[in-house]
Amino acid sequence: MQRPVVWALFVLWAVLLVAGPALSQSTVPLAQQLFDQARQAQSEGDAQKAIDLYRRAIEADPQFVEAYLKLGELLAVLDRFEEAKAVFQKAREVAPRRSDVRAWLVYVLFQLDEYQGTVEEGSEARPLLSPIDLATVSYYVGLAHDRLGNLEEAMRWLIVAATIGAGGVSGLADTVLIEVYRRLPAERREPELTLRVGVLLFERGRYVEALPVLQALTTEQPRLAPAFYWLGLTNMRIAEGFSSPEVRRRYLQDARGALARYVELAPDGEFAAEARRLLQTLPSP
Repeated sequence: MQRPVVWALFVLWAVLLVAGPALSQSTVPLAQQLFDQARQAQSEGDAQKAIDLYRRAIEADPQFVEAYLKLGELLAVLDRFEEAKAVFQKAREVAPRRSDVRAWLVYVLFQLDEYQGTVEEGSEARPLLSPIDLATVSYYVGLAHDRLGNLEEAMRWLIVAATIGAGGVSGLADTVLIEVYRRLPAERREPELTLRVGVLLFERGRYVEALPVLQALTTEQPRLAPAFYWLGLTNMRIAEGFSSPEVRRRYLQDARGALARYVELAPDGEFAAEARRLLQTLPSP
């Protein structure tokens, strides 16, 4: 599950390298010269030469955060995680508020099976992260919590990764989130988290999987109005997949019951107007 993300980040790095965006320049001419040579070597596929040049650029300017970042990224892509960890830790000292530095450090900590460190670093960095980095960090912190047996916390972080829809991890987070949810004992499934799982499944078009989640939730939480709204929509979508009039009607009647219950519970709720409109299109009991 991890490799697709690092390769997505690698592809992003490659695009940026070719596009030539503005990077922070070193105030030390020699350091900048070595950095530019390293990027050229990397673009030509000479990874070891690039690594050596990045290290020399850092020696020339110990505050050159871009050199740390590019060196650490390259080491991570090469699976040299211990070295990458040391580089990103130094980069964090130089630029503790850099979102990309913190995100890469979370990634390499996870790859080194340092799950508690992954959680601590991700939690500390969270307020500093851009959306794309928050998605990636949330994914790996969620995985780390899962490895540590903290399933509820894993769900909370994975939901963030899945719903941000950035960084190439949302689909991966979806899959892991559902796995964690299914392993979580029923008595430990918090209603709001369960609802978000059901909604997420619906939004991904996984209606058959969303249905039992929402059915169980409405049974256990008969006054949780939004659950009934999404249950109604889910039944409607499932009905669309059947050609049999009898089967379609059964699902549509279930949809009517759920939407009517939503309106009863939340007559002025967020989805009330839409629920009333949908009720007018559904068959009578």
